[in-house]
Amino acid sequence: MPANISNVDGKQVIFGLDWVALSGELKEHKEVKALAQENVALYQVRHRGDDATMYGFLSQNALSTEVRKANLISAAVLLATTEQVAANAIFIEVEAQNAKLAILENGVPSPGGDFYGSVQEAEEIIRRIQNDAYEPFAFYGNYFEVYSNTIPLSLADLLNNGDVTAATLVEIKGNTIKWLSGFALFMLCFCIYFFYNNHHKEQQKIAALKLAQKNNAVVNPVKLYADSLKTAAADAGIPSSKVASILVDSWAKQETLLAGWKLVEIDCLPQACSYLWHIDGGDNKTLHDALPGISLQYSLDGRSLAYTKNINAQYTSLDVNKLPAFNEFQITTGAFIQGLRSIGIQVSIGQLSVFGANPDVNLSQIKSPVRFGALSVSGDLHFLNEILSHFPDNLTFRHLNVQIQDGQPTFRLEGNYYVKN
Repeated sequence: MPANISNVDGKQVIFGLDWVALSGELKEHKEVKALAQENVALYQVRHRGDDATMYGFLSQNALSTEVRKANLISAAVLLATTEQVAANAIFIEVEAQNAKLAILENGVPSPGGDFYGSVQEAEEIIRRIQNDAYEPFAFYGNYFEVYSNTIPLSLADLLNNGDVTAATLVEIKGNTIKWLSGFALFMLCFCIYFFYNNHHKEQQKIAALKLAQKNNAVVNPVKLYADSLKTAAADAGIPSSKVASILVDSWAKQETLLAGWKLVEIDCLPQACSYLWHIDGGDNKTLHDALPGISLQYSLDGRSLAYTKNINAQYTSLDVNKLPAFNEFQITTGAFIQGLRSIGIQVSIGQLSVFGANPDVNLSQIKSPVRFGALSVSGDLHFLNEILSHFPDNLTFRHLNVQIQDGQPTFRLEGNYYVKN
């Protein structure tokens, strides 16, 4: 992963470290030494959270120029040590087509989430980490164009509010082979060659044996697909009939004007909803007093704040035995969708793909696999409950976003539809 050094107020802030969680199987210094050697690391930084101890490593090949005796400061640790930043946080700063990204999960840097590169790659990393997480993320930085609920935060703010000392990387001494004598280096190379040659031959034997076992094994494609389909159905999202009670009722009675603040956005996932407020005559204390018991995340500029509420709702998984045929879906639900478009509701339906496919299954041997496609619905918020009451349960949803900023509340609902072949 390429690293990037940003000069901020005379200090060097770095993105692109390789983060690893300690396993605890060895003493910390022994495990860190082994990891540093494995990563051919020149620098390292440590950050300890409530549940994990993380080390970020910087190798020479991650940089385009050689860096020695530099005071490098980890952006991810600055983010983790800034008091008002959420435990699950995404910092993204975009300049032209490049993005600087630092992601925290449970208060510690996320492996793979410390990144510098194209905006497209950064967005893909964010999607992957969000999909794998059980809690929603708060966004910080300057990428308001895509993540509208972003709380403004600059690298200068991180330097002013984070723990610079804890975030400063330490140079690793002696993690190169230049101190070895010529003879020792020769012996090291010889041993590596000998080990690799024998290990490679052994691995070839094992691979050949596994291939023979696989070729001789009798695979039941129908059973394999049934097993993978059951697993996939359990994580297909919230059925339409439950969306109102799970994702809507949790905030339907929430006041939009409160204590000199106005609610401008609600963003819900199956596990929780996050709320974004803009100041409208009040201050941090007035809303803190109006929302007792809620942990508020204040923006550094004082113009906005956010918080998250867990939902903890239970719902049944997708019943693949009760799905309509695709033609039936087009006639019944398709007709209803056409009616929605006539009143200004936007509906987008994606192309079908096989659902729950196991890579070991030859799909040509499956008589009628379940298929699915992306579905999004957006429009006037006042129509949302009525729409949900008419949607069948072969539609499931994972994300609901509500915008209340312009006096005309709108919603966007995202999920999938499922049909028989």
